[in-house]
Parts: sequence; structure tokens; C-alpha cells
Amino acid sequence: MRKQVLFGAALLALGTAVVSSCSKDEVVIDNTPGVETPVEDGVQELILNMNSAGDGLTSRGGRPLYSSEAAQEIDKVVIKIIDRTESGHDETKGKVVRSITIENWQEVSKQYTVGGHGRMYTFKLTQDQKVPAGTYEIYAIGYTSTGSSYDFGDYESLDGTNPFSYQTQTLNSTTEAEEVFAGSIKSITVDKDGNFVLTNDNPENNVLTLHRQVAGVIGYYSNIPVLMSGGDPTILNKTNYDTYVKGLKLRLVSSRANSKLIFAGFNSGFTETGEDYKFVVNGSTPLTKDAKFAATSTTGGNNDANVLYEIELADWFINGDVNQDGMLDINDNRDKDGNRLDNWISPYSSIENLEFEEGSVFAGKFVIPFQKRMNSPKTLELQLVAKNALRNNEDTGDVYAAGSIIRSWTINLSSTDPQVKGPDGASVHARTVDETSGELKVMNPDLEELANSYSIVRNHLYTVGTKGTNDYNPDTDEPQDLSKGQELILKVNDNWELIHKMEVE
Repeated sequence: MRKQVLFGAALLALGTAVVSSCSKDEVVIDNTPGVETPVEDGVQELILNMNSAGDGLTSRGGRPLYSSEAAQEIDKVVIKIIDRTESGHDETKGKVVRSITIENWQEVSKQYTVGGHGRMYTFKLTQDQKVPAGTYEIYAIGYTSTGSSYDFGDYESLDGTNPFSYQTQTLNSTTEAEEVFAGSIKSITVDKDGNFVLTNDNPENNVLTLHRQVAGVIGYYSNIPVLMSGGDPTILNKTNYDTYVKGLKLRLVSSRANSKLIFAGFNSGFTETGEDYKFVVNGSTPLTKDAKFAATSTTGGNNDANVLYEIELADWFINGDVNQDGMLDINDNRDKDGNRLDNWISPYSSIENLEFEEGSVFAGKFVIPFQKRMNSPKTLELQLVAKNALRNNEDTGDVYAAGSIIRSWTINLSSTDPQVKGPDGASVHARTVDETSGELKVMNPDLEELANSYSIVRNHLYTVGTKGTNDYNPDTDEPQDLSKGQELILKVNDNWELIHKMEVE
């Protein structure tokens, strides 16, 4: 048996929020059996490590999702030490015996190099702060402290003999989810000398790993058709056509959306992309549906979808389809000699080092995870929606009505994606988090994950098109071409648990 007072408090596996780019979420503490880390007498030393990997047009607390590039911008971590000894290890009856807050994370932490990136901070509990002998759970949440979508005031105040319960956050329909990290060490023992006890069988039991608690959704598109297939813009009245095109938008709708985020059921074993991943839905409380899928948009009845993001095409192509070829693309920003026309401009152009391929459009959001809907034929659908009616050439009637869905694309997972087929070829079932016990439970056995109907799960990044970094790299930027009858590709960045390659049909 090995004793160590060094406490590896957290590796934050942030998808888009807490660290620089890396393919692994790794702990930098040497916990090799037989290796002792020197510390000062009379203190318990803790090391907090964070590994990191919205439409961002508005100012908000959390980091916007602009690419699959890893980053970290949270500024606060609050750790709770929960006594599980007196409660007989009943996880519903523990009490908080210590509360540790790390402010100004970006300033007090320093970069580490194991695995390529990360930030870490060492702090010490003095003799009168040390926890006595017993068994404990260590639980922590890392987040943005100001301007945030979340309010952790009640969590921060838990101290002394406060009973502990797993934390939740609930957003309304107009508040966007943002990146947040959490994790726990379920059980760790402190001996009579005040040391954390580690064993050769579990030498890293003193490492608290915080992972991203939300999912990410990215859309990066080019060659956007503005009419139904076969539509000919040259026969239309130009004024009517321009008004129509400038009012178009792309929007991504989903079969469900949730408002409540549950911080429990952590996948603490995950440290490296593609290994020990899980498919966990830690969201609940469905939001009211505010849209329709294309197939039901003309049939009347209630809404059956939720809008995840919208892209106003006039924000990117300010003069619309200037060559009137029925397509928004690079040719609308170039004359016959190849000179720029200043018709295409990124609405994010004021943000340093944020660039996109010329003629493309982009959206990125953090999303509270949700489970697939029973009997839904699809989970995600991209739609081209007309905000303004398109009048005919004589201006006597509508070719397309205002609010109509002009085109739609189904976004699928690959039939061989690990979320659809497990390593042995068996069907996959996502798991949900029990809010009371904090444990994972299997969803309804009828809800197996399918290529077209799947859950959006925690710490997975779903992308259509490829944007690896915030700046533009022609070798790696690959916006999804919407002019072709192909499947859109959904990928998960390697700082998330798994890389999904999604397809558009």
C-alpha cells in the first residue's frame, strides 16, 4: 500500500473550453507505485489539472464554439469534499466537510506539457484545513463565474455540515447552454496520518478528472442552393428574387431538446480519445418544441422539432446571389477576373484569429444532451427556410411562401459509427443519469442508437463539415458542400470522447 498527500484534483477534459489542443486528456501527476512526491510537513497538497480541448455574435459568459480546436477559458473551480463515513457510504446522505474554491484559473494556473497541453495549479490545505481520517467523495465543477448561463451560487455556499446533493442547472428556452466541466472521485480514504491512501492496484485514485458536461454541434457549409431542385432564378423578377435570397436562413432542428443539466454519473475512466468512452445523456426536462421537420411542415398540427441554431445567410452574403445562378458560393464574391467583390464577409470578422473559407457559412453551439425520441425517423435535419416570400415574375403570386422550408437535408451518423454499432457489432444503447443517486441507467431497450435516430450525448462533438482550428487552413478546413446529393459528415474532435463522422443525405 502506498500513501501520498499529493492530491491530483482534476484534469478537465474540456471539449471546447478549458485547455489547448491535444489528442489525450492526461494527468501530469506521477502516481507510479513506489514514487513519492515530496510535500511540506503538515499540509495536504492538491494539484488541479485541466485539459481542454455558440453563435458567439453576442457577448456571453462561456467560450463560444468556433471550431473543434481545444481551448479553455473557464475561470473558477469549486471543489467539495463530502464525508461518506458517517453516512455508511450512502451517497444520498453525505455531508460537505470542506469547500475549496480556485478563482482566476487562467491567471493562477500554469501550462503543462504532458500530452501536449493543459493547465495545472498546486494548492495546499494547511494543518487546520486538512480533513480527518475517513472515507470521502471529492466532487468539483469548473465554470465561468460572470455573465454565465448558469448560477452556481447555491453550490458554492455548500459547506460545513450541509447535506450534499448532485448539482443540476436549468435553462429557459431563450438561454444558451455553455461549456462547463465536472467530475468526482467516488471514494478515497484518508488514513490516521492525514494521507490519501493509494494502492498498487489503483495508483491514480487521487486523480479527479473533470470532463465536459455538454455536447457540441457545429455546422460549416458552402455552395448553398437557394431554390428547390430545378428552380431557375433567371425567369424571376430580380427585385423579388433579391429580397427573397437576403431573407433566407439555414437552421438545424432536432427531434428533442432539454433544459436541465445533471452533474453526475461521470465517466472518470475516460482519459484518451477513442478509449473508455461512453454514451451518456445527462440532460432532462424537454423544452417546448418550436419548429417542424420538413415532412410535417405542410400538414398542420403541432410542432415536432426544436431549433438548435440558425444561420442568417445575409450576414455572410450581404448582397445575396449577385450572379443570379441559384447558389450562394465563392462566385458571388468574385468578378470574371477573380477580383473580390466584398459581397461575402464573415460576421465574426472582428474576432482575432477567427477565419472561414471564402463563400462559406458557419454556426457552433453547446447543447444540453438529450436522448433520442421514440419512433422519430431522424434526430437532426438541416433546413433552408424562406423568411420572405418569393414572388413570381409578374408579381401576382408566391413561388415560395414566407416561412416555408425550401430544402432539407437529413444528418446521419455513419452506419458503422461506434454510437450505432459497438465493438462486437451489437446495437448500442445510451445511458441516462439518475438525478437522485447520480448513477447511470440504461435507457428503454427499444431506444437503440440508429444511424438516422440517435441521442446527442455528453462530451461528444457533432460536426457537419470540418473546422479544426479557429483560423483558416485550406488544408484542413472542409465546409460541407450543400449542392451535392451526399450525406453530411459529422465528426467528433479528438479532445472529446469519440470522433463521429456524420453524413448528410
